[in-house]
Amino acid sequence: GGVMQEFYETVQRQQEYEEDKMKWLERFLDETADQLVCTHCESLKGEATQCCDDKSWKFFKDLPLEKQMEIAKQEWELL
Repeated sequence: GGVMQEFYETVQRQQEYEEDKMKWLERFLDETADQLVCTHCESLKGEATQCCDDKSWKFFKDLPLEKQMEIAKQEWELL
């Protein structure tokens, strides 16, 4: 036992958490690829707000990857 044991367990939990997160993010990117997203407010179609009009929709997979990751991470935080 002792401090090192606790340290290792904490690190391992952290790694598992990160792996889960990465798997979840990959799945989210995959499943959301063909969904429409508003280029203004970044809402998925169906959760649209005032700013979304017909010209502002874009497929999720057409957004820059860093944008996709940003949206995915926001969704992950909401879980």
